[in-house]
Amino acid sequence: MRQARELTRHAQVTLVSDTFPEDTHGMVRARVRLPDLYSLRRFRHVPDEVLFGRGARVVLQSLHKPDFILVHAHSAAHIGTRGLGILVGFFVHGDIFERPKGTYDPRLTAFYRWIAPRAYRSADVVFVVAPHLADVVRRHGARRVEVVPNGIDLHDLGIDVPVVRTSSRPLRLISVGRLSIEKGVDDLVAAMRNVHDAELTIAGSGALETGLRGAAADLPHVQFLGSVPRSSLGRLYSEHDVFITATLSEGFALVVLEALACGLPVIATNIDANRAVVRDGENGLLVPPGDPLALANAIEMLARDEELRARLASNAHASVLPQYNWTAIGDRIAEIMMECGGKAGSFAAAP
Repeated sequence: MRQARELTRHAQVTLVSDTFPEDTHGMVRARVRLPDLYSLRRFRHVPDEVLFGRGARVVLQSLHKPDFILVHAHSAAHIGTRGLGILVGFFVHGDIFERPKGTYDPRLTAFYRWIAPRAYRSADVVFVVAPHLADVVRRHGARRVEVVPNGIDLHDLGIDVPVVRTSSRPLRLISVGRLSIEKGVDDLVAAMRNVHDAELTIAGSGALETGLRGAAADLPHVQFLGSVPRSSLGRLYSEHDVFITATLSEGFALVVLEALACGLPVIATNIDANRAVVRDGENGLLVPPGDPLALANAIEMLARDEELRARLASNAHASVLPQYNWTAIGDRIAEIMMECGGKAGSFAAAP
């Protein structure tokens, strides 16, 4: 959505979707009409994907022919745009081939594995949000690949500038994200059993929430907040000392970037997405994924060493801004579209 908003500075943008956020100023809305398949429960995921692709195609065919279509869904990239004779860019946000078992319904996983290579080959350019994803999409047939990350805007988080913190005891940790299998939150809860001078706040909801709350029921220094509006995250970060994530799989470490932009040092798992933004010993600490004891040791290190924590915090904000500025990112997307042969005319975005 933010990419589409930035592109309005370069061309007329039509937003093609089945739902729309409140702020679509400067964009034309074109709604994809979908039947209600809720009664199918978990069996509806694949039909939803296929029907969205077909619905997007109908809408795109009804538009005055745009110069470029920017797509964020596999179904729209392949089913929705193939054969229309319009330049297509497909944004890839993660590696669906490396997600931990149980991340998706098995039927949806099989569908993604089938359609992803076809979507990559259908697109004139595949945008990936992190460098490690470039090799993935090339292996599966992408013709042209461009690395363009997501951006950060502190105003979206409800603050203007990063907050200067005073040292606190116990150490205040914050984790933000879905409570799902690939996020490794169970490792984080397990780590807190070996920590004595820190408190952990977990913001987010998901399929594992009930089980995680039960696992942490005897840990008074672990608190669950449930879902938190994005506009409140800046305030939440300002109330804590360190951001921590135990994620096992990530396409792009957005919450890590946002925490760093707010001035928080980070403890993160040593996976590709986190390594792209966390420099071990400079703005955070990296630990092996799936290792609660390593997480606990990193927490204890920062709890004991105020000088190290202050040094990591002092580098946090400058390590991610201004290179993840949304204006520069929007300009780069538009530039790539032009290089592919698009004109400064009209773009259609299918989130």
